[in-house]
Order: sequence, then structure tokens, then C-alpha cells
Amino acid sequence: MTGALTLVMFAVSGLLAIVQADPKLYLLRESTMTLAMGIMLLGTLLPLQVQEHQLRPFMFYVARQVAMSSSMMDDQDIIRANWDLFWQAWPSFRTYFRALTATWGAGLVSEFVLRVILLDIFDDVDTVLYYSNIYMFAFLGIMGSLTVASTLLFRHLYNREQARAIAKEQQDELDRIIEAAALERQQELDQNRTGPK
Repeated sequence: MTGALTLVMFAVSGLLAIVQADPKLYLLRESTMTLAMGIMLLGTLLPLQVQEHQLRPFMFYVARQVAMSSSMMDDQDIIRANWDLFWQAWPSFRTYFRALTATWGAGLVSEFVLRVILLDIFDDVDTVLYYSNIYMFAFLGIMGSLTVASTLLFRHLYNREQARAIAKEQQDELDRIIEAAALERQQELDQNRTGPK
């Protein structure tokens, strides 16, 4: 999907370059890549299904790929299966990746819109480039920080949930052992009371 989108955007950029060599049009042409990426990210939020595969938000795929790349010990299929299980089991997991993808997509589209507005307001191309670059660097800095921070928070919550599940499992096992020991002790007491007749 990304490859086809990139080819289309190169074709559009080439066509715009041939049509007119206006510096403002060149700036707009440069922003079409961020517009295309934003639209692609927003498009992954649509509930589309092809045969058995349900389309998921773009940032889900990015995060899953990072998880698979950073794990040297786990089997890639196991990681993929775990991420699919998380997706199905946890509404907060789905909401997180939808919100993250929507925010990134909207921000990338807004860069194009801002550049169009700036091109309309200012005659000087350098001024447009200055303000649009400030916006883009600020957006990328904020979103990058937000993405890392929220991912670390989500990881912390997941680890805490896993620790609770392990603690509950251990407590259940301990309760089962105590119950079995108590039952065994009760049987011994009952046997001693009735004793040999």
C-alpha cells in the first residue's frame, strides 16, 4: 500500500514540476507527501476486511514490527499471535492504536493545510517555508514524544497486568495446595477417629 502510494505521489510531483516551475507550487508539491501519508494513516482506521484479514491502524503494524524486530528470543509467529490476541482481548489496546494513528494522520494532513494557508497569506516563499518547518518540527517532536511516552505507559500497564495475573495464578495454586493439605488432614483425622474396630 505504501509503495503504490509513493509511486502515485512521485508521478503527481513530476507532473506538477513539468506543468509549472512556480516556487509556491514546488512547496505545495513537497507537502503532498505528508498529505498522502496522513490520508494513508487515516485510511487504515476504516473497518475494512479482506477475506480473513481485518485492517488495523497503521501504528499497530509499526509497533508490532518494532516488537518483532527488537525481540531476539521469541519466535516471530508467537509475537504476531500475541499482538493479535491483545487486539482481540483489550479494548484499551485497540483504542490506543486508533487514537495514535488518527493523531498522526490528522497532524500530517494539517501540515499540508497549513502550507496552503501560508501560501495564500504570504508572498515570500522563505517565510512560508520557515513557518511550515517550525510547525512540522514541533509536530514531530510533540508526536514523537507522545508516542514514546504513551507506548512506555502502555507497556507499564501491560507489565502490571501480567504481574497481577501471575500473582493471582500463584495465589490460586497456593490456595489449591492448602485446600488439598486441609482435605488430606481432615481425612487423616476422620480415619483416626473411626480407627480400627
